[in-house]
Formats: sequence, C-alpha cells, structure tokens
Amino acid sequence: MTGVKEEKAMQTSSLIRWSGLAAVLGGALWIAKVLYEMNDVTTYARDITDYMFFVVPLLLLVGLAGLYALDVRRAGQRGRVFLAGFLMGALGLMGISLSFGLWTLGTLSDLLWGIMIGLLPLGLGLMILGGSIIESGTLGRAKALPLVMGFMSILALALPPWNVAGVTVWALSGGGWVVLGVAIWASGNERAVRTARVQ
Repeated sequence: MTGVKEEKAMQTSSLIRWSGLAAVLGGALWIAKVLYEMNDVTTYARDITDYMFFVVPLLLLVGLAGLYALDVRRAGQRGRVFLAGFLMGALGLMGISLSFGLWTLGTLSDLLWGIMIGLLPLGLGLMILGGSIIESGTLGRAKALPLVMGFMSILALALPPWNVAGVTVWALSGGGWVVLGVAIWASGNERAVRTARVQ
C-alpha cells in the first residue's frame, strides 16, 4: 500500500515540476509578445504571434494548476477559499485564451476588452491563492509572489500596454509567471527528493 502512495507522490511531484516549466514558458512568451507588440501598436494587423498566443494563457493555466496541486493539502480549513481562488484564476486565464482565439477568428472586435475582462478574475484569484500560500509558506522565499502577481494583474487593467508604464506592468506580469514557474518547479523537485528519501 505504501508503494502505491509513494508512486502517486512521485507522479504528483513530476506533474508539479512540468507545470512549473509550463508557467516559465508561458511567462517568457507573454513578455516576448508584449515587447513585440510595442512596435505594432498602431497597425493592429494580425500576424502569427496573434494566431498562436491563445496557447500562452493555457500554459499559464497549467502552471496555476501546479501551484494548486502543490499547496492544496496544506490549505486545510482554507481549502474552499483556496479552491475558489484557483477557479477564479483559471476562469480568467481561459477567458484571455478564448478572447485571443475569437479575435484571431474575427468574431471579437476588441481584443483588449476581452483580455481585461480575463485579467480581473485572474488577479483576484491570484490574490486569494497568494494569501493562502503566505500562510502555509509553500513557496519558501517566493511565498508572496502570487499575491504580488494578483496586484500586477489588477494594475494591468488600468495600464493598457500602449506606453512605457503599461508595457512595464504587462512585461512584469509575464516575468512574475517565469519566477513563479521556477518556484513551482523547485518545490516539486524538493517534494520528489523527499519522496525518494522515504523509499
């Protein structure tokens, strides 16, 4: 019976590590898109980066799921609030992905509104998750990062990426995902090492 539990723990650790790498990739692509669009603000011409960008929020969603899996057992009495934060964040990321998909198909005329509508639940969800993670200390030194990223997402609502301040906030949001992904990967790796020692 313990062999099954250990194998399941190793599989969970592996999935958490992969989700961390997905968050790193998604965050890096988010930054690249923001910086790329700095040169393309006035034309609004669709290109391959627009057609493929709907994948980026899905990568971030995988990272968010890894964060949830990493801390769900420590949530304890906060479990329902923690789940609500995860679901809000997931809803926001799916909304952003859907907005990009509909915009590239030509059925959504204003992409920015779609993204901003997704940013609100994402920011609130990250703030809820962040509060729980600060209490549990799951991410070690990076434990406040989800809370800060939630504030950055809300701030991005007020600062569209059309000027230096907006580009900075949006790029920092992507950078937050990169750092969070590394923290998730490291925590998943640490969990795998602990499980291996038990065996």
